[in-house]
This record gives sequence, C-alpha cells and structure tokens, in this order.
Amino acid sequence: MAEPTGLKSLNKIVLPTRQGNCVVEFMCGDITKLPMEDKVDIVMVSAFPNNYSLSGRHTLMSALYHNLDLCVATLSRKKDVDLRRNFSCWVSSPLPDRLPYRRLVCFERLAHGGSIGEQISKIYRAFTPVFNNQDTTVITPLLATGNQGQPSRAVLETMVNGACSWILAGLPLRHMKIVIYSNNVNEIYKRDAETVELFSKLKLKWEKIGKQKATFNVDIITKYDIYMSFSPNDQMVTNKVIKNLKQIQPKIKVYTEMIAFEKDDVWQEKIYEAMIKSKRIIVILSPAYIASEECLEQFNMALCCNRLKRKQIVAPFYIETIPTLPSYILLVQYVECRIRRETDNLDTMIQTACVKVQESLKEEKTKDVKNIHITPKYDVFISYAHRSSKDAVMLLNLLQSKSPELSIFFDKSELTTGSVWQKSLYEAIDNSNIIIAMISEAYIKSTVCREEYNIALARHLSQYDMQFIPVCCDDLTTVPVEFSHVPMIDNRENKNDDEVIQNIADTIVYFKSTGIRTSILNQKCVKEDINIKMEKEREKKFHQYYKVKKDQVEIKMKKLSVKQNLEVAFSFSQNCLKYAVAVQQFLETFEPSTKCMFLSGTDNERLTLLDKADRIVVLVSQEYIKSTLLMEEFHIAMCRQRTIPNSVLYFINTAALEPKPTFMSIIPYSISRADKLWKTLTKGADENRQLKLGKEGFAGSYSFAPSDILAMKTAAVDLLHGLPEGDQWVNIISVMTDTDKPNTVPIKQCIRIDKGETVEVDPVTDVIALSDVSANSFKLSENTEPKTEPYKIDQIKTDTSETRRCKAESNESEQIKVSPNEARHSKTESNETRQVKTASNETEVCKAKVIETGLINTDSNRSKQVETVSKQLTESQQKKNASRSCILL
Repeated sequence: MAEPTGLKSLNKIVLPTRQGNCVVEFMCGDITKLPMEDKVDIVMVSAFPNNYSLSGRHTLMSALYHNLDLCVATLSRKKDVDLRRNFSCWVSSPLPDRLPYRRLVCFERLAHGGSIGEQISKIYRAFTPVFNNQDTTVITPLLATGNQGQPSRAVLETMVNGACSWILAGLPLRHMKIVIYSNNVNEIYKRDAETVELFSKLKLKWEKIGKQKATFNVDIITKYDIYMSFSPNDQMVTNKVIKNLKQIQPKIKVYTEMIAFEKDDVWQEKIYEAMIKSKRIIVILSPAYIASEECLEQFNMALCCNRLKRKQIVAPFYIETIPTLPSYILLVQYVECRIRRETDNLDTMIQTACVKVQESLKEEKTKDVKNIHITPKYDVFISYAHRSSKDAVMLLNLLQSKSPELSIFFDKSELTTGSVWQKSLYEAIDNSNIIIAMISEAYIKSTVCREEYNIALARHLSQYDMQFIPVCCDDLTTVPVEFSHVPMIDNRENKNDDEVIQNIADTIVYFKSTGIRTSILNQKCVKEDINIKMEKEREKKFHQYYKVKKDQVEIKMKKLSVKQNLEVAFSFSQNCLKYAVAVQQFLETFEPSTKCMFLSGTDNERLTLLDKADRIVVLVSQEYIKSTLLMEEFHIAMCRQRTIPNSVLYFINTAALEPKPTFMSIIPYSISRADKLWKTLTKGADENRQLKLGKEGFAGSYSFAPSDILAMKTAAVDLLHGLPEGDQWVNIISVMTDTDKPNTVPIKQCIRIDKGETVEVDPVTDVIALSDVSANSFKLSENTEPKTEPYKIDQIKTDTSETRRCKAESNESEQIKVSPNEARHSKTESNETRQVKTASNETEVCKAKVIETGLINTDSNRSKQVETVSKQLTESQQKKNASRSCILL
C-alpha cells in the first residue's frame, strides 16, 4: 500500500548570512499538504501564458483546486500586481487565512521568452521589489517541469544556484522549499535518484561557498572606487560622469566595463563581484534604465550590496524624468541632474553630482562604519528650497568659517546619497538644537520644505529646548497662514548684502559658545499642550458629522454615498491586532464588498499592497514606531501619498506616544483611542464587552471597552464614506487654523520688528524688552465650540444605514493636493498669550495682549487699527475660495 501523500524533507542547504542562517530545502510530496504550522509567505506555480487548465493530472494548479478549493484561473482575473512583461510572473491578492500560504505567484513561461535559466532569473529579479527588504519564505515546485516538460535536473540546478546566489548577496529569502511531486515519498529515491544526488552535490558546493563568503563579508575588500550602472542609451551622459570624476580625482578607480549578461545564468556573478568590491555604485537613472530588465537587475543587486555592507553605497544620478518610478526606487536618495529650468546646465549639474560623490568617499574614511545606524545630533538645521539656495549657502559658509566645530545639517551634504531621504530629514529635524527656515517663494511651493517647517513648528510649540528662526528671503506680498505663527526675520531688503545673515551667524556662534540667547533666538512659544487642542477639534468634528435621534445615531449628510469594492490595507504592530481586526470586521459588515488586507500580520509585507490599496490604515503605537520594518511601510506610504491627488492614508492613534519622533505626533490622526470623547459617549455602558471577530486566521473572542468599539466603528464609517480631505484634517496645522479667516496673510504682519538685531537677553529670566519682540499681527475672537451631550453605546445600532459617518459639507470629489506647487491648508495664530508691539507713529508704542480666548485687549487709541484689521479679514473671508488643500505634516 502506498504511503499517504505528505511532505518529506530530503536535504537542505544552510547558508550563514549577516541576518542569520537562510535555508534552501529540497522536499518531495504534495505541496497542498503543507502543515499550517509551516505556513509560508509565497506559493509559486508555473503555467503557459494565460493557460490555467486543470487537465494535468499531477500539476500543482490541479492539486490546489481539488484539495484546497483554490482556483488559479479565478485569482488571475484580479491580479494584485502583473509583472509578466518584465518578470514573466504575476502576484495574487492575499489568500484566505485558512490556507498555508499567504500569496500565490504564477510564473508564466513565454513561448519565445528565452531559456529556462533566463526565465527563472526573472523570478529572482522580481523578488527584490516584492520582498520589500523583509524576510520572506517561499514554497515552489520544480517550475516548468509539468506540462511544459522541462528536465527536472536542469531546473533544480538553476533554481538552487539562483536562490543561493541571491541569498548570499543579501536578498532576504529566509527559507525556500523546492518540492518535487510524489504520491509516495519513499519512492523518490528510485524514481529521481539522479535529481536527489544532484542536490547533495549542490549542497556541498554552496555550503562551502557560504563559509567562504561569511569570512569574506567580515571585511569586504574594495577594489574600485566607483561602479557605473547605466543603460547603453545613456552612454553619452555616462562618459561625462566618468570624465568629471577623473578630473576631480585623477587616480580614482572607476569600473566602466559593460559586462554582457549571460542569458542562461540565473545569477550574474561577474557583475555582482564588481559591485560588491566598489565603494560607490553610481546609477544613471533614466526612462531607458527603468525600461531595461538588465538594468533593473543591476539596481536590485546594488540594493543587495547596501544590505550586505550595512551602509548606503548606491548613488543614483537622476538625469531624466521617469513617468512612473517604482516606489522602492523612489525612496533611495538620488542626486538631481535633470534639466527643469532654462538656467539649468547638464554639465554643471553632473559636475556638482560628481563632487558630492567624491566628498562622500573622503568622509567615509574618517567615519566608523559600526556607527552608521546611530542618529546624529546637530547644532543647526538649515531648511531651504534648492531653487533659492543663495542665502542658505551664505549662512552655511559663514557658520563653517566662524565655528568649524558646529554640526550642521544641510541636505546637500548631510543627506547621504543612497539613503532613505525622508527618514533622514525627519530624524535630523528632531535632533537639531536650532532650525533656520529660509522662506522663499520656492520654499512655499515645496511640499517637502513645508513638511520640514511644520515639524519644526511642532517642536517650537512643544516644551523642547530648541530655537526656531524663520527668515523671509524673498519679496513676498502674502504667505500661507501657517507661516504667520512665528515672526520672521526680514531679509527682503538686504538681498545684496549679508548684514542679516551675518547677524544670524554671529548669534548662533555666540549662543554655542556662551549659552546666552539674543533676541534672534528668543522666540517665545505657547505654553499649552497642542494635543489637547487637537483632541477638542476631533470632538468638534465628531458632533458635526453625527446627530443623535432617539436610540440611534445618524449621519447628517444622507446624500453621502458609501464607497464600494474598496481595497483596504492595514499596517500595524502585533499589539494592535485586535483593533485592526475590529475595524476590518466593521468594514466588511457595513459594506460586504470591502476587501481588507493585513500588511503587518506577517513578515512578508508587499510594496504592491502599499502601491495599490484604495485606503491604507495605519494603527500607530509605540511598538509600531520602534519597528524598523513598520516605519519603512510608513515612509513608503507617505511617498505614495505625495505623488497622487487622492487621499489614501488614514491614521489611528492607539496609545499614548513619546514626544519623539515629532512627526509621528503631528500626523493627522482621524481617531485617537485616548480621546475623552469615546468614554463620555459610552458612559454607563458595561465595562468590557466580548466581541466575536471572524477574520480567518484571527477568529476568536476579543475583549473591548465600549469606548474602543465606538472608536473603531467610527473609523470604519470614515473609510467607507471617504477619508477626511482638505480642511477636514485634524493635525497641528488644522487646530491652529480658523476656517473663517483667510488662508493667506500679508507678509508685513509676519515680519519681526527687530530685523534680527543681536540684542542680548537676560540669561536667567529669558525675557527681552518689548521693543525687541514680535510681529505686527493680531488675532480676532474665535467661535466657541458647541456643547455636546453624552449618550450611551447601547444607543448606537450597527445597521449600515444608521451608523455611517459623513465627511464634511464639501464636494465629495474634492481631492487632497500634495504636489510641491500648491498652497497648504490654512491655519490661524495659536491661542497664545503674547505681547504685541504696534506703533501709530515713530514715537508711539502701545502694548496689546492676545489672551487665550482670542480677544484683543488694547488701549483706546488702538481701537481704530483693530477695527481696520477686522474689516480687512471680513472682506477677505467673503472673497476667499472655500476649497483648501493640505499635506500630511
């Protein structure tokens, strides 16, 4: 009697890597019998193009259908990502949790697509963006050996060689199970003895190589300074780069040989050896490069070198705009070489880029590689727009000449080429003592610059001991209202001299040496918790969207339709699992067509999910922030949000967060579990409730406080009716915004009267004279928030039509604009107690005080000026556009 079909391990290759041991395992039996405790991230199948026939007796597709009710043809109708054009494969949507695999990848061998080695190499090439730098497990049959008739020994050798080569290069392929089918695991030694013997030989070969590589990787010896990765179509630009590199450093060693790809080889060893022995890999990034399979494979190999060396060695030179740039490439810091203005010159930009690379090579010699992951601290952070960098460069040069020991973040020098730029920027702002914002027209139009400004503003409004100095460097007439909260130093009239910039530099150097702040550094901020204001704003919006009628809650905007067929991705840490499952269940209960995908339920996170989901729900906790992998998801999602007009991100704050990183405390949370609102609304309800949640793989009974149930239901309703957009965001910007006031402010109201004079401050009291302080700005009274009445959770019904929350009373089609060339969401002066200097003439000075309620107390002879300001604001309000845009931070 034949032994029951199962899975048996025949042999395995164990390879030591810097991330731990990785395994390539040879098995026999039936893949559909994989135990749930051995669940893998990917199951791979092979087929002819668009042919998912079940006629084959022993094909994996047939076994999946008959044994697990999993139809590949059905999955193919809604592919999550189609990579057939470049990689001969496609990726399914997440599979049901009852299965021992999380995704299916179908490899389709083209009739004239090259040798089996060339075809399989495309699979490993595709693994780089699919794995997203996360440990991944795969189970696969011997591809193309069923109906396609490829010899098993040749396929096994190709697959093993490819897997081992990529693993040793740094690909996070943690465990690969290669299965040869057999209905009797004991007969395999007779039927395929040669194949089994071949794997034993491959094991000896690769474990020997693995030990050698492990020793070699302890201290990788470099042979070249630069490796050039480029498309043949960009040969002319490449020659210019090489010429500039050698002009700067005649002895530089540049690897320029165009190594021909071995079509039958699944791994390009010659190319990899040249890359890994190079200090830098310069990538000539262009449409031709992205369109080339060979170039993409080189880029992926370069990223593996980053991982293996544990530092950033990839330096892309972006020479021509690419219409659709893959997300994983977008996150790598590039050097700008594109011609985008009439004054731009390609030769000059290439020369500048080459100088940056040369300087990074020099700096590397003096740095301890072991400290590469330690976040540096800075004395000064200079925030500026590259298109108006004159004043910023002047300030940098002055600071470096006056005080060489100052640690300065200036992004052309501190944003390491090849680094994850967004993370580097955010961390640098959080770890700088003084932040200088050089405000110009280009700065205001830049999304990234405004994010820098707002993070700095958040730190300024907190209890941090830091200094924030905005400087107006252009002849602006108005600025978005967010730039009015911290008075600017006026450098508009000093374009042709360095008096103001000189004063700023002197002040910083003086403060660094003595610890004494002058007037430039004495920007007093509000002493209140901005989080309280954000909580109040969220509560206000909740009552704005809902109305209570008898024993149910109804949305006020009944015409607001429910979004159907939404694909919602969840990013969360394991401690927030139950909240993610709750939101998922409420979504699918309220609207059954909704499809939910858990990113963080496994180690195998997909870039494709982040790129394609209609909504991305991020449940933030301290554990989430501490996770490197989860924060990579966050930054990738943020990058996607910047490049598309519609809003996809939805943030839920599940627990109290530490003050840093600052940017995680000011992102626009639509739901915060800590808000008192939820407990007020559920007052009198049972202390805890047991909810039975039915998501496959996470089914069970979970304990929830009534307040949490209401909060998660609200999140589900938000998602189904459309994310908050425009002026509906609740973050540090929105709470400082009076929506009844203009979204721009005259620049004269934002300028500091002292113009940056270095007037000394009392080092004990930190108080400066009234004549040294503040801008010519006023704040009028604000509307009081509506009072709300508490009601019980028992009053809330879960019927779809009764529990949907409306957006705001704005056009549903309105979209968030996140491009650099648009205006930000407006905001008002903070509710701050401050002294304001005003003058009716050169000899008269009158004091005014803005109190917490927003009312202005002035002397009688100032009333006319206040009335004038009020009238101007009223007239502006009548004319302003109701539509407002915003970005995330």
